[in-house]
Amino acid sequence: MTSSFPYISLFFSTMTLGTLMTLSANQWLYVWMGLELNLLSFVPLITSSSMNRESEAAMKYFLAQAMGSGLLLLGVFTNMMFSAPSLTINPGASFIFFALLLKLGAAPCHFWFPAVMSNISWPLCMTLATWQKIAPLNILMFSNSLNQSSLVLSVAALGSLIGGIGGLNQTQLRPLFAYSSIGHLGWMISTPSFLTLIIYLTIYIFITSAMMIIFWKLSTKHWSFNISLLKSSPATTFSIIILLFSLAGLPPFIGFLPKWLILSSLTSSGASLLWPLVLVLGSAIQLFYYLSLMFAFFMKSPNYSSLTFSPSSSKNQIITCIATATLGLAP
Repeated sequence: MTSSFPYISLFFSTMTLGTLMTLSANQWLYVWMGLELNLLSFVPLITSSSMNRESEAAMKYFLAQAMGSGLLLLGVFTNMMFSAPSLTINPGASFIFFALLLKLGAAPCHFWFPAVMSNISWPLCMTLATWQKIAPLNILMFSNSLNQSSLVLSVAALGSLIGGIGGLNQTQLRPLFAYSSIGHLGWMISTPSFLTLIIYLTIYIFITSAMMIIFWKLSTKHWSFNISLLKSSPATTFSIIILLFSLAGLPPFIGFLPKWLILSSLTSSGASLLWPLVLVLGSAIQLFYYLSLMFAFFMKSPNYSSLTFSPSSSKNQIITCIATATLGLAP
């Protein structure tokens, strides 16, 4: 890993540059170039490790992203050719919308996302679930030809349901986080406000990153709960509980705040009550497997009977617990 540090730092830098280029672009050509630079930088990062089936994951990721880039270009060219305002349905906007869904790994274009997440390391899982969502979501919010249409709300509701139902039969952590991301993407797509999207995405990034860092430190080479996690300290156990509750969106944890903002926006914008109800239903299903995960951990963990700190607790464990509590609890 030390010898490959310049290699990894180079591609992380170009991946960051590609995202920033997309965010600052004012023409579709530069948007596409930024997405391609991001894609061609992330694929070598996937193949830089040999812990899991990274080659298979890199191929699936590349094919899905290349298909999304092709659809994006098709949508842009279609918009240029058929820009008459008399059209009731804009085919170019629809192509762009589904291209961005494919790049995000959002439903119903999520077929590649759990497979890739289950075959890569925890740091790359964290990057794929957080940083790689920023540029497509930004484009999706500002290309508002379909904003708050029935198509967008239907896709958002479908994403919330698939994120809940798909995670029910998962016994491994990485695909479980993939379906959790799909469910949260459904909520993000449904928001009519860019500020609400920023709040939701920021909170989701911090919570998901904290969860994945904990699992990375405790089970680097394993896909599910292992002995090191079951024998973890009370501080780590408390952190996992707080983060799971917050990721599920339970009040008064901070993960409930963006969902409440989105529900308020949808109801005040005059949208049908069907869409908020479906979103809440999908979130309730997600809450079920979060609680199942936590209860399974408690039943197996030797520390489940005590969440108190012993005098021998290290300084790092106390700092981790305090930081996680301030992240998970709403002020």
